[in-house]
Amino acid sequence: EPFSADSDDYVLTVGAVSFRFVEWNTEKDGSGMSADIGDIVTLPLSESITLYAQWAVIADADAAG
Repeated sequence: EPFSADSDDYVLTVGAVSFRFVEWNTEKDGSGMSADIGDIVTLPLSESITLYAQWAVIADADAAG
């Protein structure tokens, strides 16, 4: 079940390729500050932040089970 609240594994399937959620990051390429699921990020009220989902391709053997 993709994006199940009961699972630590978040999977997105696009066509024949499946991806596993890795972390959130402040940079698109993953080079910025990272945050895991459930992390609390505290900012001053005057600031905003954009978080980018980081995904990893799941190998065929992993996707099967």
